[in-house]
Amino acid sequence: MKTGMVNFIIGAFFIILFYQLTNAQWEQTDGPGSGAVNALMVSGTDFFAATDSGVFLSTNDGANWKAVNTGLPAKTVVYSLAASGIDIFAATKNYGVYRSSNNGAAWSAVNTGFPLGSTIACLTMSGVDLFAGVNKGGIFRSLNNGLNWAAVNTGLPDTVTVNALAVSGIDLFAGTMSKGIYYSNNNGFSWSALNSGLPGGTSVLCFAQSGIDLFAGTSRGVFHSTNNGAAWSVPTSGLPDSSVNSLATSGSYLFAGVNGVIGGGVYLSTNSGADWNLITGLPGVRSLAVNGAYVFAGMDNGFVWRRLLTGVSVKELPGLRGNGPLWEFTLPNRVHSAVTVAVNLPRSSAVSLKVFDCFGRELVVFANGNFGPGTHAVSLSTRSLPSGFYFMRMQTSTNILVKRFLKE
Repeated sequence: MKTGMVNFIIGAFFIILFYQLTNAQWEQTDGPGSGAVNALMVSGTDFFAATDSGVFLSTNDGANWKAVNTGLPAKTVVYSLAASGIDIFAATKNYGVYRSSNNGAAWSAVNTGFPLGSTIACLTMSGVDLFAGVNKGGIFRSLNNGLNWAAVNTGLPDTVTVNALAVSGIDLFAGTMSKGIYYSNNNGFSWSALNSGLPGGTSVLCFAQSGIDLFAGTSRGVFHSTNNGAAWSVPTSGLPDSSVNSLATSGSYLFAGVNGVIGGGVYLSTNSGADWNLITGLPGVRSLAVNGAYVFAGMDNGFVWRRLLTGVSVKELPGLRGNGPLWEFTLPNRVHSAVTVAVNLPRSSAVSLKVFDCFGRELVVFANGNFGPGTHAVSLSTRSLPSGFYFMRMQTSTNILVKRFLKE
């Protein structure tokens, strides 16, 4: 029992330290603070959050939030949101779809055609038609703003759960639980599998589109298609072997949210998913969105974090590929009495290399000075460090990078 408690406390310190060392440019907003933030949606100048305790609204870029749940069942879990004109639709657990025509001030059920007690995992608009992905129920469609619904499941596996829906022109894409991706080019009347390049049994959790590029966040990372889903490829660099729950785009930036204690956080790619770099180590990322000047991350703990997009630049992000070398340092995962760290700099900079223990205490300063551009080998003695886990932090004039290692 004591050993288990010690391990838990040490693990908690690792998480707290990683927060402190990697999240300097992110700020936590004041809410919503009420259950996991499952989805974020921009509607005009308003910003909505779907949470495990209903819907919340911010009118000031997420700085403040208020509950807008009148008409929703108490503490309703809301998984997804969609907007059409003045109407907002909420996908709920066990209560089907709700609609608001006054910016969330009041909601009413619009469930005619759904099986009783339906859980709706996702919503999307295609023109004036509304589509809903249903837990173990496939896809339903409404042609009259949610008043009536009908199943449109021809070609889909029986009782499939649809986690995500996306629209590209006249094409619809459905991401399913363990059955990959399905496609319709006739407004949902029929569906066909588009799984070339996807491993069997892949669950698709989210989609994002940028120009001709279509991205799918899955239980096996991010997959990329440049031919409307006919074939998929997986990036090879930078993402952990974890589920990607959310994707968001802004210009050439593609953000991916990974939910996990190990490797969890927000990742960024600027080359269509070929390479990824961690830009914050926040564990428990559930949703992402770009709204105005900010990129937002909705968390398992019920809060939304944000950072300015203007601060997300190639020269500022750790390890990001630009036209020259990387801001990066490399070291083995396991070290003994000594280790050589390779420091890569695209230009001259002040550099410090420091080691911290799991309590966040600074132990050793291995380097602290000015380095020129290029790759530098810094040899470090670790004889004085007891066996255990440590963090090494490299700080330059514009970057902070943190990596964990084990002293054996």
